[in-house]
Amino acid sequence: MAQTPRTKALAAGDKFYYTGKPCKHGHYSNRHTYNSVCVQCSKVAPLSWSEEKLSKRREYYRRWDRQNEAKMNETEKEKRRIRARSQRNNLSEAQAGKWIKEKNQARRQREKARAIGDTYYDTGVPCKNGHYSKKFVSSTECVQCGKERYLRQIGTKNGQMEQTPRAIALANGDKYYDTGKPCKHGHFSIRYANNSVCVQCRKERRLSWSEAEKDKMRIKVKAKRDNLSEAEIRKLIKEKQYARRQREHARATGYIYYDTGVPCRSGHYSMRYVSSTVCVQCRRENYLRKISTSNSNTI
Repeated sequence: MAQTPRTKALAAGDKFYYTGKPCKHGHYSNRHTYNSVCVQCSKVAPLSWSEEKLSKRREYYRRWDRQNEAKMNETEKEKRRIRARSQRNNLSEAQAGKWIKEKNQARRQREKARAIGDTYYDTGVPCKNGHYSKKFVSSTECVQCGKERYLRQIGTKNGQMEQTPRAIALANGDKYYDTGKPCKHGHFSIRYANNSVCVQCRKERRLSWSEAEKDKMRIKVKAKRDNLSEAEIRKLIKEKQYARRQREHARATGYIYYDTGVPCRSGHYSMRYVSSTVCVQCRRENYLRKISTSNSNTI
């Protein structure tokens, strides 16, 4: 059997092969190994399709996605997107594999940051504009790109960039700025440069947080301070949720104490007060310490 370029590509597992001859439409281009169609033809052909044919093709892909939704987890979807982009940009398999690893690592970092309530996460690789900067968990946008985009969007005045207090703070890397005007709630306070929220409004909003939101913020601070792993963070979240449910159950039944099953910050495996969540043993030690201090002062 004669060894044609396509048979050699099939044997080697290549996706494309080259014949050195033009296709029937005159394109000197690679061809797909699985159907021997010219790559250039496959790009040009959809442009001439009728609207009816395009709608049928879209419906076919939607139906396939619905039927195979269980098979297509997030990792597989990411691989499909990267494979399509690597083919579009003519990347090698090694480059595509490196790209997949970077994407998976970035997704894991984003999930970890979302679990502990972080605003930013770090991928360790530059963005599409070459910035080695953190990214927003909410939108995956690079922080530096966001700053530059904002500076472009604040507009111009008399042919020059309008320098607002926030724009100047962002350009200087400051965390806060002052407008000299009250916010919509009447506070004459400084504002955060990243989101222009009034600092006083943020403080008042935190006072109205639920217990779940407070627990989430405490876990976020503890994870940053102690450099906890993802597994430790998940365990800590489960313990906090269990303790909150136990406290709510004890409050509903009229109990004074409740049990969390985990030690307090001082290491006591003791009941806690429903009213203040303070460990009973810690309060007893504090009371004895105050008594001994007052007696020594009296003597």
